[in-house]
Amino acid sequence: MWKSAVFLFLLLNVDMQVSGAVDKTVAENSTPEKLKTEEAAATSNIPARDNASSGYLGNLLVVPMDGSHWVGIKAIAQEMGRRGHRVTVVIPEVSIRMGPGKHYDTLTYPVPYDQAHIDYVMSSHIDVMKKSAQSFTEKVAMRFSQIKRITGFIHTTAESLLFNASVISHLARQNFDAVLTDPLVPTGSLIARKLAYQFLGEEVGVAEMLSESAIWLLRLDFTLEFPRPLMPNMVLVGGINCHVRNPLPEDLESWLLDGEHGFVVFTLGTMASDLPEETTSVFLEAFRQIPQKVVWRYTGPVPDNVPENVKFMKWAPQNDLLGGYKENVQKLSDLHKDRLVDPLDLSVYWTEYVMRNKGAKHLKLPSMASIGSSTTAWMS
Repeated sequence: MWKSAVFLFLLLNVDMQVSGAVDKTVAENSTPEKLKTEEAAATSNIPARDNASSGYLGNLLVVPMDGSHWVGIKAIAQEMGRRGHRVTVVIPEVSIRMGPGKHYDTLTYPVPYDQAHIDYVMSSHIDVMKKSAQSFTEKVAMRFSQIKRITGFIHTTAESLLFNASVISHLARQNFDAVLTDPLVPTGSLIARKLAYQFLGEEVGVAEMLSESAIWLLRLDFTLEFPRPLMPNMVLVGGINCHVRNPLPEDLESWLLDGEHGFVVFTLGTMASDLPEETTSVFLEAFRQIPQKVVWRYTGPVPDNVPENVKFMKWAPQNDLLGGYKENVQKLSDLHKDRLVDPLDLSVYWTEYVMRNKGAKHLKLPSMASIGSSTTAWMS
């Protein structure tokens, strides 16, 4: 069954020529075209691999999704850039998690909100989860208001890019070979169509845009999923965001080793790092009754009655924590790693494949092969 809280990547080939030199121009602050060569202070955790396949070097545009969705697409952008491809990542000036990287350029565009507004949108779930004497219809109305707040934020962000003539014009001059994006929000797909066809006036549905995919990169692994039939243009790349395990902070390491029953990593994702007080108390009481230690990604006020086996962290190093699990998880890890090609290498290969071959229509259903542009999507 499809999971709703994971990535969906789309790579849309725009059938253009490979660009030459990398444009390192930094525009004035008054313009939205802030193209920056970002050298991140922290070194990348992605292990070094070979250079670009067959010596091919292309020009890739990345229009990502914010939040946890950013983790996987950043891994591809970083690795593509490290192998010598020119990679440009387009992000809003204010975001939840997105930012610069060592091996790609960033192009930022202005948005009509600040960090305080993002925090306001992110906290919208708390009001919905609070216990109240509201009627059923009032609760439905509150839930609808929450959804409207989130979708309004997404819509505003999309419009800020799509209707920024300066940014779109700049992108059109870069001669990108492909666009890598997250079709949970079809902004990147619309950008790709604009760059390919030079107009956005036609009416087109989301399903039609997604049907243009050349390759779908699915963040799945049958080690943890039910078997299912796949089309030739679907590639499993589960584990792409699993970096090399780094040592845990000494205080966290010693706290975990002090327990003999292992530990549990508890996180509700980017949108729910804080909970109403009564809901938090329910979880704490449940955790108090289990022998394992619990690492909880939590950003709200810390209650007074926190059990000794619970540790709050504003951001839990999940990759490093889960890299040392016990026997059962180690067995699953061994099965997952027993493969010919690393998931990140596989993602890079198929991204380059679409760029080199200007699509992959031969892998699509005949009914879809006649569509002009080709797309690659990662779905999980």
